[in-house]
Formats: sequence, C-alpha cells, structure tokens
Amino acid sequence: MRTMAQLLADFIVEERAYVNAHLDDFTWTGVDVYAIKEDGTRTGWGYSCRNGEIALKHKDELLEKYDRVIVRDNATRKEKCYQNSRHRKP
Repeated sequence: MRTMAQLLADFIVEERAYVNAHLDDFTWTGVDVYAIKEDGTRTGWGYSCRNGEIALKHKDELLEKYDRVIVRDNATRKEKCYQNSRHRKP
C-alpha cells in the first residue's frame, strides 16, 4: 500500500504540473481574473467566474490592491488588461 500511495502522489504532482502548463486545453468556459505583480509576472492565484459580470466585480476588488488586472474570456481566449493609475505603494 505504501508503494501505491507513493506512486499516486507522484502521479498527482505530475498531473498538476501538466494541467497548469497546458491550461488552455482544459479551460473552455467562464472568465478568469488575475492580477499582475509589479515585476510583470502573474500572481499565483485568481478567480474563475461563471460570467463576465461576476468577473468584473472581482476585477474591481483586485484593482484596489494591484495596478494591473487581466480579465480573460476562456471561450474566446481574449484578454483585457485593466490598469489602476491611482494606486501607488507607500
């Protein structure tokens, strides 16, 4: 059982890495919202929403903390970048 548990754990780690590297192959619906850090990289978390209305509410929340937020329609794969020029770090 220990050997099978180790194999399962290895499989889960590899599967997660594969899905994250090929996310477009697995995401066909909804709208994703995520922030961009100051160094230009994507934050490690975000929102997956059922529709654009909910996504835009989350976008507004993220713009209170981050300067740039991306809203991505998974069906069309189109992204829109929103910027908050008022936000300044102390």
